[in-house]
Amino acid sequence: MDITIRPAKLHGTVPPVPSKSDLHRALICAALSDAPTEILLPSPAPFSDDIRATAACLKALGAGIEADFGNSEVQKAGRIRVTPVRAVPERVVLNCGESGSTARFMIPVAAALCKEAHFTGSGRLPDRPLSPLTDELKKHGCVCSSGHLPLTVTRTEDIGYSVSEEIPEYTLPGSISSQFITGLLLAAPLTGGVRIRLSTPLSSASYVDMTIDTMGRFGAAVRRTADGFEVPPPAAYRSPGTYMTDGGWSSAAFFIAADVLSSDPASYGRLTADASSGTGNAVSVTDLRRDSLQGDRVIAEIADHFRKRRMSGNPPEMTVDADSIPDLVPVIAVMAALTPGRTRIVNASRLRLKESDRLRTTAEMLSSLGAEIEELDSGLLISGKESLAGGTVSGCGDHRIVMSAAIASIGCRSDVTILGAEAVAKSYPSFWETFAAVGGRIKGENYVN
Repeated sequence: MDITIRPAKLHGTVPPVPSKSDLHRALICAALSDAPTEILLPSPAPFSDDIRATAACLKALGAGIEADFGNSEVQKAGRIRVTPVRAVPERVVLNCGESGSTARFMIPVAAALCKEAHFTGSGRLPDRPLSPLTDELKKHGCVCSSGHLPLTVTRTEDIGYSVSEEIPEYTLPGSISSQFITGLLLAAPLTGGVRIRLSTPLSSASYVDMTIDTMGRFGAAVRRTADGFEVPPPAAYRSPGTYMTDGGWSSAAFFIAADVLSSDPASYGRLTADASSGTGNAVSVTDLRRDSLQGDRVIAEIADHFRKRRMSGNPPEMTVDADSIPDLVPVIAVMAALTPGRTRIVNASRLRLKESDRLRTTAEMLSSLGAEIEELDSGLLISGKESLAGGTVSGCGDHRIVMSAAIASIGCRSDVTILGAEAVAKSYPSFWETFAAVGGRIKGENYVN
C-alpha cells in the first residue's frame, strides 16, 4: 500500500500503544507461570505483527492466549488472558515472522521445553545472526542446525540444573545483542537457574533491565554479578494475577518528534511540558511513565534538545550516541534534518542488521526528501534545514523508516509519497489512524483525510 501525505502541522492528543518490548516479555513469563495471568494494556490497541509472532509461538508450545488477534485495522483489545503451558509438544515448529525479539527470546525457551524445535522467519530475519547464542547452546546439550533461520534446535541431553551439579553457565559478548541475554534469562526458570558471564561490556542495558524487572514481577529473581547475571536455583515463575503493560516510548517517539516539528519555535520558552510525555503544546502523548525502564524514554530529553536548537540562531554541532537507543535513530535523524545546525549520530552500526540496513535506508529516505545527510560507517552526519522539498520515498519494508518519513512530511514543502506504507503493522498497526486523528492529511488505498 502506498500513501501520499500533504504537509501539515499536527495537533492533538495521542493515546499510548503497548510497549512491544514489555509485552514480549510479559507474554513469555505469563505462559511459563504456575497460573493464568491477565495482561492489561495502557489503552485498547491492535496487536503488532511482532507481538502476534510471539503469541503464536507460545500457543504452539501449549499456552492459551485469549485476545482479539483479528483484523488489526479495526479490532482492538485492552487485555490479554494467558493460560500457562502445561502439555509441551515433543517437536514443534515456531514461525517468528520478522521479529528478532521473538526468535532470540524463544530459542532458549523452546530448547528448555522441547525435544526438537524448528524455527522459521521471513523478511530479513533469516539474515540476522543467531550466534553466539547457538554456539553456547551447543555446549549445553543442544544440536543447532545453523547460526541463522531456518534453524532446528534438538536437545540431546538435559540442559538444566540438578542438585549434584553447578547451574548452567553461558558466556556471551554483551556488545552484540542484549536479546541473547534476555532469551537465556527468560529460559532460566525452566532449567532451574543460569549464570551468564559477559565477555564484553553490555550494550542496550536497559532492555536487560526490563527483562529483570518483568521476571521479578513474575517471582523469578535475577542477581547481578561482577561479570554478568545469575538466576539462582530454585527458580520458577509465579503469576502475579494481573500485569499492567507500559506504554511504548519507541512508538511514542514519532509523535514526540511531531510535536517538535509542529510547534511554533517562538512559543517553546512559554511551554509547560506534559508531565508524562515531555511533549509540548502541539502533540501530546498521554500516560507514558517517566520512570519506565525503557531506554527509549530518553527521546523526551533528545526532543527538548532539538527544541532549544530550533530557538537558537547558531546552534553548535550536536552528537547523539545511539549505542543504547538504536530504534530511535530514524526519527532522531528526521528532527535533525529539519533543525538548522549539524547533528552527528554515532555508535549505530547495529542498525545495519535491522528490518533494513537502517543507516542506509534512513539516509536514502531523507535524501529523497531533500535533506543533507551523509551515511557514515557507524552513524549519520546531518546538516539541518528549515524545510525539505518532499517527494517519493521507499519504506524498504521497514516500519520505522515508514513512520519516520510520515513525520518528516510535517516539514516538507510538497507532498510526500511513501511506498510500502503497510510496514507499520510490524510495531504500530494503528499508526495511520492516529496520524490522521491529529491532523495528518493522507490519501491511500484505505485511508483518506
